[in-house]
Amino acid sequence: MCAPGERVTERASMNHELLEQVLASPRIPSLPKVALQVVSLTERPDVSMHDLAETIKHDQALNAKILRLVNSSAFGLKQNCTTLQQAMVALGVNAVKSLALSFSLVSAVRMQPQGTFDYASYWRRGVHSAVGARAVAASVEGVDPEEVFLAGVLQDVGVIAMLQALGDEYARVVAACEGDHRALCKLEMEAFGFDHATVGAEMLKRWKFADRLVECVRLHERPDEATAETERLLQCLSLGGLAADTLSEGGPKAPPEEFVAKGQERLGVSPEEARELLGRVADEAQSVATLLNIDIGEGVDVEELLYIASERIVEITMAQRMETETLNQRNAELQHAAVTDALTGIANRGHFDEIVREAHRRAIAEHASVSVVFIDADHFKNINDTLGHQAGDEALVEIASRLKRAFEPAGGVVFRYGGEEFAVVLEGHGRAEAALLAESFRESQANDPLMLGRRGSPGGAVTVTASVGVAAIEPETAHAFSTVDKLVRAADQAVYAAKGSGRNCVRVFNPRPRDLAA
Repeated sequence: MCAPGERVTERASMNHELLEQVLASPRIPSLPKVALQVVSLTERPDVSMHDLAETIKHDQALNAKILRLVNSSAFGLKQNCTTLQQAMVALGVNAVKSLALSFSLVSAVRMQPQGTFDYASYWRRGVHSAVGARAVAASVEGVDPEEVFLAGVLQDVGVIAMLQALGDEYARVVAACEGDHRALCKLEMEAFGFDHATVGAEMLKRWKFADRLVECVRLHERPDEATAETERLLQCLSLGGLAADTLSEGGPKAPPEEFVAKGQERLGVSPEEARELLGRVADEAQSVATLLNIDIGEGVDVEELLYIASERIVEITMAQRMETETLNQRNAELQHAAVTDALTGIANRGHFDEIVREAHRRAIAEHASVSVVFIDADHFKNINDTLGHQAGDEALVEIASRLKRAFEPAGGVVFRYGGEEFAVVLEGHGRAEAALLAESFRESQANDPLMLGRRGSPGGAVTVTASVGVAAIEPETAHAFSTVDKLVRAADQAVYAAKGSGRNCVRVFNPRPRDLAA
């Protein structure tokens, strides 16, 4: 919205010379003398109902049309009005003014050469926009429903002016938008340097309409540029246009849910009220069109339209849910892959670094115990060299499985550290407990040969022993392992000690007195 007093700057590409040619064309619509007098009278704050009624009565046909419409079901009056003054008492001056000018505009447009232009679609959008804007205005505070109805009727008069002044060149632009009114202004700007909203506003200015209506017509496709004075008027007019797009013949140019959502967003109209408004607009538009004696095509079954929309929302929601579930599953798979060793299916080295760091932090903070166990498969290179790497892979998978069976019941997390080396993190377990678990695994591994060749590789029974190193933080040894790197290095040293002792054994790192003192 523009700040109070701020004027919207005309776009730099405006073709003022061609715009003046259009406005000066004798072919564009002009309001009858009575209509211009009505505009002039109603802009006076002291206008009397008598003066306005007398002015309209100079056009007997117009007088009769207004009374016929006022007494129709569209206004639902309990008692018929026999004079325009009675109508003004019942409906207000603005209502009679909007009806008089609506009939005058219809007459002015009808006097233009018809050609091949789709006037039914033009009037369909105009009537639905006007009725829709009035219905929305009636449900919110601070907007005169009749003023916004008149703005809806007048908003696209520039289309007729450009059509009559520019002929086939303009008709091709209208055809290019393929019924999408929201694309029309952009195409007009590209082709001529101005749009029908600007032409319509200039016409209203020359017909002496109030500045508020002029601004509404100028900005009916750009409501966000409204001043504070016309903001709510333009919001109602914009929603009226959206209702017209929703109720388009041959299928909605805008989905009903867009009207519902923007009604709530812009003016606080509840979804239930917005849906009810669409039904009322469809019914009233047909009645108004009949009384104005214009063709707007067939009506739309709003209930079916809303049902289809609700079905589409369900389909979209289900599709979004499935997409979300697929995305979540994919993310879970990626997260799993990021921390899992592809060959063995156990946690990988990267995940070991994260887990052991967090376990070390907790042990220090809570004065608790955590053990790190390193396991190295002895002489593993011989398997690869004699039986092949496929057999070696099969052996690694089996060793990983045995490690899980040995340590997971005690809460251990098993990792493939690299090559034929594995690691285990045991929270809540000190050196003695970890060493017992490690010895149990080592003994089982030494006495239970691996059965290779199940996946088609060369094999048979192969005994693979393990060298195991254990290091642990315990409350009394915590100072020796002030960093996680010291703990990991100690477990690594214990593995090398096991290898140096002839392999197939378990060695435990015991901090030296100076480590404890440090």
